[in-house]
Amino acid sequence: MKKLLFLTIACALAVTFTACGSSTGNKPELSSTASMAATEVQDTFEGLCAYLNGNGIISGTPIDMNPEIIGASDGRKYSATYDGGEINVELYEFNMEKLAEIAKEKNYDLQKLTQLATTNLESIRKDGSLEILAGKEKVQAVLSNNGKYMMIYSDPDTGESHLAQRQKAETLFKEFKAS
Repeated sequence: MKKLLFLTIACALAVTFTACGSSTGNKPELSSTASMAATEVQDTFEGLCAYLNGNGIISGTPIDMNPEIIGASDGRKYSATYDGGEINVELYEFNMEKLAEIAKEKNYDLQKLTQLATTNLESIRKDGSLEILAGKEKVQAVLSNNGKYMMIYSDPDTGESHLAQRQKAETLFKEFKAS
């Protein structure tokens, strides 16, 4: 049973972290002029997504992720184009009450999910990275200042405009409902 669960998680992560080629295809273009105040949305995962969308950080229809594989309670991935390149933004919420509901609903071990969440949050606070598949891969991740949300921002382009967009994304994300 554990091997089957591990295999399922490994397959989900392989799909999650594998790029689908370099084509920007039907991905929406991000708006560099969009602006929305955090006061216009609630301090919820949906509010965070709306806030980042309203500020040109994410766009389009997200893909629902399997957040429990990292100990999170909710997760979405957005893909868009910016200045000719592709950007992927994964957002996750860490809410222990919701995690308990997920564990009960999917018959997962709550203690293991909670430990996974704690370990991942500590790792991100320590060195800004999240370990995937027990030592197989590390990805850069950012926590919001309120500690509720995590962002994985992927953009292979290191041009000036892309670095500025990344900085804007990280600043808006970190400061979302920080109090």
